[in-house]
Amino acid sequence: MKAASRDDRTQLPPELNLDLVALDRSGPGPYHIVAELPGPWIAGVLAHTDAEVTQSGRVALEVTAIGDGASYLVRGRIDAEYAVPCARCLAAAAVPAGGELCVHFVRDRVGRDDVDEDEETDSPDERTFSGTHIDLGPLLTEQITVTYPMRALCARGEACRGLCMRCGADLNAQQGTGPCEACGAVDAQVQIAADIEHAEPEAAPEPETSWKAALRQLADLTGSGGAAGSSSPSGGGSKQRRRR
Repeated sequence: MKAASRDDRTQLPPELNLDLVALDRSGPGPYHIVAELPGPWIAGVLAHTDAEVTQSGRVALEVTAIGDGASYLVRGRIDAEYAVPCARCLAAAAVPAGGELCVHFVRDRVGRDDVDEDEETDSPDERTFSGTHIDLGPLLTEQITVTYPMRALCARGEACRGLCMRCGADLNAQQGTGPCEACGAVDAQVQIAADIEHAEPEAAPEPETSWKAALRQLADLTGSGGAAGSSSPSGGGSKQRRRR
């Protein structure tokens, strides 16, 4: 992680690049770290999206050394928030970018003879590190990035009517649920996906399997043969009557 000064708001504060030697000198632990997540840094993480960041976040961590520094358990919580356009009306929709985290950092054992390649761990998440520092930047970047939603709604939630699909007027600012007051369109509101999902689906014709087709053909052949057989006696009888 790039060394950051207190005045560089585009970078994480230096205490989030864990100095393991300094932590060890401070006592047996666990070690508690509370740091700010600068708004400009969060904005940089989400720069490839349409998110708008207007405030800083906060992270509170507990770092515990395990096995004489062979690994470190980092637990804590991220509290942050940003906004994205509402999926219906394009107003700001708040998105929480926080949550609990628990990561087990294990010292890189490449080259050691006692490494068991089949060794498994029940840790919720495990990462490797080497040297005397653990850079938490990639972990925090990932935690913020995965919170970006596929779809978000404004403060109105499911009650948001969105924009008129004909003229673009904000239907939330209009009275009632009738036609658009700006253009008069009756079908002004885009049909909500939830309504489409709960609509009664039309019954699709059941596809005919090969064995059903075979049975149908057999029935057709049997019916044709029966009709032909029943016509023969009547024809023979009429001939006999004419002979008489």
